[in-house]
Amino acid sequence: DGKEDTLLILEFNYEGGETQTFETLHIEEAPVTLKSVDAAAGATVIAFEVPKGTGKYTVTNTTGAEVTELYMYPTGAEDKGENYAEGGLADGASVEIVYEGEYGVDYVLEFANADSEARNFPSLHIEEANINLLSVDEAAGASNIKFGY
Repeated sequence: DGKEDTLLILEFNYEGGETQTFETLHIEEAPVTLKSVDAAAGATVIAFEVPKGTGKYTVTNTTGAEVTELYMYPTGAEDKGENYAEGGLADGASVEIVYEGEYGVDYVLEFANADSEARNFPSLHIEEANINLLSVDEAAGASNIKFGY
């Protein structure tokens, strides 16, 4: 805990007694890996990792028709993963999607009806959100989805 401008020092010892320090940490949330003795001979003694988290989405079908495909996947992924509308998602029905991923990555929410092309929203993030899937007519604007109920 501390103020944003607080400067922290991370100090650790290797087996055998050698001490390493990283003297420019700030108050933030960041996974850190301590480097081995050999790897620490480089520019820094630690490595930062991309933070991971869990996204939670309540997706409601407001398209006016049954949704037959519903996927969430990282932008550029070849594998779309699980079809969250397997067996069909009736108009007005909702599905809970819990997705493990990395912060700072864009995720695609893609959906289709039996009689329509797949449509998507290409810039979801790891967050908690209520999402309405829009009909083709409603989606004539800027987006295929609407946040909130």
